[in-house]
Amino acid sequence: MLLDRRSSIRIAGALVCFVGGPLLGWSCGRGAPAGKGASTGSSGASGTGSSTGSADASSSGNGPDSSSGSSSGGSGPGDDASSESDSGTAVTGDASTAPPAVGGVANWPQAAGPNGTWRVNAANAPTSWSVAANQNIVWRQPLPNEGQGGIAVWGDTLFLETFPPGVSIRSLDVVGHAIDKSTGKIKWSTPVMHGNGYAQASLLASSWSDATSWTPITDGQYVWFFNAAGHMGCWPVGGGNAVWERDFPGQRAMYPFNRNHEPILYGNTIIILSELGMGDPPPKVDGWEYLHGIDKMTGKTLWVADDASTFFNTAVMGTLPNGMPAVMHGRGGPHAVPERPVGLSMTSLAPGSEGKMLWQFPANSGEALYNMVWDGKYGYWFTVSPNETMQVIDAATGKLVHNWSLFQPVDVRFFDTTTQQYVLHAGVNIHTLADPTYGGTAMHVMPGWTTNIAANGYVWFLASTNNMRTGPPGHAGPAHAVGRVNVETGKAEYLELPVGVSRSPNMPQQLVYGKTLTTTCTDFSGNVVAAPGTQASTDGWAVSAFYPSPIVVGNKIYFSVTLGITYVIDANAAVLDEKAILGYGDLGPLGQTWSLAGPSFAGGLMYHHSSKEVVAIHP
Repeated sequence: MLLDRRSSIRIAGALVCFVGGPLLGWSCGRGAPAGKGASTGSSGASGTGSSTGSADASSSGNGPDSSSGSSSGGSGPGDDASSESDSGTAVTGDASTAPPAVGGVANWPQAAGPNGTWRVNAANAPTSWSVAANQNIVWRQPLPNEGQGGIAVWGDTLFLETFPPGVSIRSLDVVGHAIDKSTGKIKWSTPVMHGNGYAQASLLASSWSDATSWTPITDGQYVWFFNAAGHMGCWPVGGGNAVWERDFPGQRAMYPFNRNHEPILYGNTIIILSELGMGDPPPKVDGWEYLHGIDKMTGKTLWVADDASTFFNTAVMGTLPNGMPAVMHGRGGPHAVPERPVGLSMTSLAPGSEGKMLWQFPANSGEALYNMVWDGKYGYWFTVSPNETMQVIDAATGKLVHNWSLFQPVDVRFFDTTTQQYVLHAGVNIHTLADPTYGGTAMHVMPGWTTNIAANGYVWFLASTNNMRTGPPGHAGPAHAVGRVNVETGKAEYLELPVGVSRSPNMPQQLVYGKTLTTTCTDFSGNVVAAPGTQASTDGWAVSAFYPSPIVVGNKIYFSVTLGITYVIDANAAVLDEKAILGYGDLGPLGQTWSLAGPSFAGGLMYHHSSKEVVAIHP
């Protein structure tokens, strides 16, 4: 069993905590622990039978390359009008015609989408939207507080997490919410999920993640919410008593609060990342973290991975060339994280060999501060200054195939604010390319943490800007750029993006290039929830934020950043020039909007949220 030093798995018999008024006013309770060991509990809701320790196969999560299942499914009890909260007044968008009822994806059950790969084949996803100018917005609804995890979608319900209302600066408490897909109103909320006493309280809105950073998971019948500070639980999608709740070892106080991992649903197993606890095998080194397979209906640990994985990286599942399901994960990072050697591992998810290490790739340099993306054929690893390469690894064997330079020779397109035109610098060495934004002639390439995704024969990423962390030479660049590397030829290209997109009703948009911007992190009522002067006020480019993992919908790549801006990039672009920018989305006025959430797409609509509100977006 995966337990912290304080408590055993808890079975929650408490009633759900319904939101009883505009933003505030719910009353919360938690049932007393039912003893040690995980077990199921009654759903406690009228009109259904008790929750059981297993689920029908039709309700299981989707494995790699599987379809997403029915678009309805799983409506549970507690969904009548008396259980809904007002949670503020809805803001209706500009949709003069009804948005499409269906899309290429029916549900988005976890952060990484239906297949767990962050990529999905679907058409008609939006390319431009604006909360600030009320464009392509179906509805907007206030949230009780800041949360930075993504949104799970199934049938008529969205699931996301926030901190409790009224909480600011630091907290170990998280609340999960079920939200009506048609209106954005909160249907029901969990009782407060407390992080365990072993973990440190996280800063709200930390640019390097907080206790809300793990996205919920749903299979249409049940939803699993996670407090990244060391607590998780299972609820019926329609509300009612928790089926089970449990603790796991949270983030140690000796490390910064960094939880890049996202829970993964594979079949009937939820994969989380944690230190080892009671009942687990002894760690090789104290403080090492491992992927754990958790039975979704009991909360019991089924397996622990052979090899360790740092909390800085996002493990990604997929399918090997031989058809075996597996998950790629990494080791190594700053702040003396102990998992060594630095590098990659491939771990089996196949029945009977779950958690078995298939291969280990020891990297000579670099850090596992990225999404461990792979595309079935290859996995990818970045090394850092001064060599700055993208290493291409055979997904079947773990052997190095290519070692492509990120800095020479490369094509860079900067935006000239004087001529209002892009200027191509072809075949240059970034180490000697003059930086028109921050000056000097020395730059190094530092791919933005967690911003990498593989699509259409390229690895795409955002470039950290003016960051001195991994120099020399000089600072990170090119400034505010999206980059890509052809995985077979090594050709690297960079395109400067506007760091800011300013919009307002009935006014033309203004694109801001080549500046360092700031923002504020407030809740819907205007209360500042982040500590003043912290990294939460930065744009996330220089003080490198752990931006949400990008997603690929059809041939569109979505990069979301702290300022509430989403860049929509053409994954089919023959050349990475200005034509590759398909559009921009914003979650509110520039400088007044904060988000580290990523978008989800289901049923023809995109769903996104800031620290203030959740929104539905149509193409």
